Amino acid sequence: MGNHFVPDEPISKSIGVVWDEDFEKLTYMNLIDNISLAAISRESDEMMGVRISGFWRRSDGLTDLSWMKEGGDTKNLFTFITHREAELDFFNRYNVEEAFHFYCLGVRRNYRHHHVGEHLLQGATEFAKALGFPAVKGEGTGPYSQRIYEHSGFEIAMTMPYDRYFVNGRAIAEGTGDIKMTKVYVKKF
Repeated sequence: MGNHFVPDEPISKSIGVVWDEDFEKLTYMNLIDNISLAAISRESDEMMGVRISGFWRRSDGLTDLSWMKEGGDTKNLFTFITHREAELDFFNRYNVEEAFHFYCLGVRRNYRHHHVGEHLLQGATEFAKALGFPAVKGEGTGPYSQRIYEHSGFEIAMTMPYDRYFVNGRAIAEGTGDIKMTKVYVKKF
């Protein structure tokens, strides 16, 4: 998966994220929950895209990133993604004890514009519902993921403007082009 999915996301580019040990470990921590989906091409057998998902429980508390390399770009990215968890107050706001959390959506460049990401999001949402989860939460950091969340009936629970978050003294908005915020999405069943 690695470099086929991470570097071209606007926020990842701005912060300088590359596939590294921290990103790999965080991905693995979600993959071991065994609830992620992948789309594989029947013609070439290559992975077209992936929807990595994990469990998120009230008892987990706020996301702990202390194990990540201090000052590392992956830690900077996920610190941004999680820095307003307390304000969101997800579990109280949606009156749930656990949720299906969408961690990462990636589609290989040559399979984009073929609705692969949309199908992965819809399939993972149905999977979460079938497993009995009361809610799904995910973050849309780019235009494509934001569009498919919104077309799939997700509520925007929070916005996180890029001009209010700084890495190494520079607002991350400076490197994200037309994309000016991450949106946190929720769907409750």
